[in-house]
Amino acid sequence: MSPPRIIKPYVKSFARQVVNTAGDVELSYLPCVPLNRLSDGDCFPCVEEHAKTNGGVPVLGWAIWEYPKAFIEAEFHSVWQAPDGKLHDVVPRQETPVRILFVRDPRRLYSGRQVDNIRKALTNDKAVRT
Repeated sequence: MSPPRIIKPYVKSFARQVVNTAGDVELSYLPCVPLNRLSDGDCFPCVEEHAKTNGGVPVLGWAIWEYPKAFIEAEFHSVWQAPDGKLHDVVPRQETPVRILFVRDPRRLYSGRQVDNIRKALTNDKAVRT
């Protein structure tokens, strides 16, 4: 999967549902600049540690992924806000994308527990909807 190539109305609508707001949401493409170290893929402690070492703060929200014409998915995620205010995805992955699509979620807290991804079908195909 990859981030949606274009932020179309259905992407914005999905992001509003994910962060549970009727208002507008700010979706941003963030560069992926993974740390040069091993990681178990858990973004939360990785970003927390990076912020302690380099300044800045962790920001919670959702990475939005899409399998075109099949489904769109939100993954609870943490990114690093550098001291200059810019957001970066610093989490090492097995396959690192060039960028992610990210939406902040100011209401969500991380409590050390996994949060299920949120998925929405983009087709009426029964195989996708189940």
